[in-house]
Amino acid sequence: MMPMRIDVAGSAAAPGNDLLLVNAAMRCLDVLEFELFRRAWQFCHGCEPDDRQIEPGFVHYLFTHQAPGYVRHFAWRTLGEAAAEWSAPTPPPPPVSDVRGEVVLSTSIFLAAVMLLAIV
Repeated sequence: MMPMRIDVAGSAAAPGNDLLLVNAAMRCLDVLEFELFRRAWQFCHGCEPDDRQIEPGFVHYLFTHQAPGYVRHFAWRTLGEAAAEWSAPTPPPPPVSDVRGEVVLSTSIFLAAVMLLAIV
């Protein structure tokens, strides 16, 4: 997945900021909104949530685009981990010794030298 830049400057309650934040976290995790709320609850509270616990905050988010604090925190954390993963340098592959290639090259050089000596 390609990294994307999200500008969520300003107050956390500013219109649209939570919407951008939640949508970005959903894309990183490849889940729907309600599943993101469920994972956020589980991360912040340490237990599997009941739908009745998530529903009030989720309905409020649907109408106002203001996410509960635990969802906002989880979304920021998710984006931070994704950014760290995207920016981590990829180590170069280890050098591979091709002994067969070296033998072929040495043999070719040897044969060329023998042919040059035969000509001289």
